[in-house]
Amino acid sequence: MSLINDQLLKYLEMLDVEKGLSRNTLESYENDISDFISLMGKKGKTAPDEITISDVRVYLSSLRDRKLAVSSIIRKLVSIRGFFKYLLKQGIIKGNPLVRIENPRPWRKLPDVLSEEEVERLINAPDIKTLLGIRDRAMLEILYGCGLRVSELTGITVNDIDFESGILKAKGKGSKERLVPIGDQGLNALSDYVKKERILFQKKKINSIYLFLNRSGKRISRQGVWKMLKRYCRKAKIKKRITPHTFRHSFATHMIERGADLRAVQLLLGHADISTTQIYTHVSSQMIREVYKKYHPRA
Repeated sequence: MSLINDQLLKYLEMLDVEKGLSRNTLESYENDISDFISLMGKKGKTAPDEITISDVRVYLSSLRDRKLAVSSIIRKLVSIRGFFKYLLKQGIIKGNPLVRIENPRPWRKLPDVLSEEEVERLINAPDIKTLLGIRDRAMLEILYGCGLRVSELTGITVNDIDFESGILKAKGKGSKERLVPIGDQGLNALSDYVKKERILFQKKKINSIYLFLNRSGKRISRQGVWKMLKRYCRKAKIKKRITPHTFRHSFATHMIERGADLRAVQLLLGHADISTTQIYTHVSSQMIREVYKKYHPRA
């Protein structure tokens, strides 16, 4: 038996006697640490003091190659880190090779995005011959054209729109305000809505400061936007799981794909930290890879 395996048995015995850990937990620790020891053995390292930080990094790389989930990698690191703390405390090693090893960050799930063609189909789905369709077209134009959160959309007041300069004042998280430009198509849709539908509510003596209203003349709810979006997804025959936030993801991704500066997109989205915005560069890269795999003859 190697020196490191001998120490592992003593460590597990200590955990059993002093910590009173369950059999399942002890087996989990044993499996995780044995996995590490096995790789070290293949490198000819059988004593704890022979293991370096480089060896630990090689092991982490092997876990990624095996496509282990980040949560599994973190669990293994916790097990191994505890073992080496024990070895250090017992005087078996003089330095802990894991002291500068950080847990990997959980991989963020990339958000679903719509293609530009799918966005067009959705925005064109409302029947603008009807008053409801005029309102819905305007909401979809602003949701995508300004990259708004659904709460920002439903919170827009009449005074938040400057038609002359084409600027919208959005109220984001923490009541932070930002100015967002509105495209020509969005301005046209808004103008059509304000002139044709909102005036009907005024005739009914319903006076609301909010821009987008439901049939009762009250501020449209987030749920109301959800229902509206689901209806038009069915009409446009889009099978993806779409939420109002998908428009925000699509707005950012399309901007970056067309060469927009990351800092500018950060300001438009109202992100406090640019690292939040950076996920859209990954989305864009992923889409490029998918196109490459699908169409390149050598892929």
